[in-house]
Amino acid sequence: MAGRLKQERPLFQISAFCNSNWVAAGAEDSVTKCFETCAIEAVGSVCQSQTSILGKISYNDLQKCGNLVSAVITKSWPTSRGEFVDDLGGVLNHLLTWPDIKHLFKLYGTNEEILANITKEGKKLMATANSVLTKITNDLINGTILVGHLELILEHINRFLDIWQLQSKSSLIQNREETKKEVLSWRKDELLTLKKEKTDVDSLLKLCGRVKDVIKGGILKALK
Repeated sequence: MAGRLKQERPLFQISAFCNSNWVAAGAEDSVTKCFETCAIEAVGSVCQSQTSILGKISYNDLQKCGNLVSAVITKSWPTSRGEFVDDLGGVLNHLLTWPDIKHLFKLYGTNEEILANITKEGKKLMATANSVLTKITNDLINGTILVGHLELILEHINRFLDIWQLQSKSSLIQNREETKKEVLSWRKDELLTLKKEKTDVDSLLKLCGRVKDVIKGGILKALK
């Protein structure tokens, strides 16, 4: 059965396992296990194509798919030297380019049943994602965000606003969409000002260099 199932497209294998018709068979049923194994193996190839998996499956189907959701998290997460990336910039870049991040934050905010069945590794990575997003949003609000991080956010501004909204929905103040957009607008203006000032300083330094050469040349002539 597994060989025949693996001939199907990866997304079909995943959908077949998540289909609610398999609930009655029980978690230890050999057929269900076969479908689950094929589905989890299929996750890797789908993740490589940067295609959303969770967006194509209903949340009702996902209630029994903790292992599958865990596979989506772990197999999508970037690695460096065999370890999961956990630095601020690397995780932020992943969150802003990961097709399933919105669905995962939505699950984390609404479905405790799925969370209870996610693996320890999956929970750890999502905790990292939540921690990084909290740090980045605090830096945005406080005006202490790094230029590189801000540029990355502005490049993926709609995705960032979506996941910020999902993460902070429990806060009445931060949950206001216009407040988030105002903060980003302020930081964008500051970034443009900073870049203009940098350009002006670079121009001034070049001018000073030319003046220095002229003065040096004049002194040498006077000494001859």
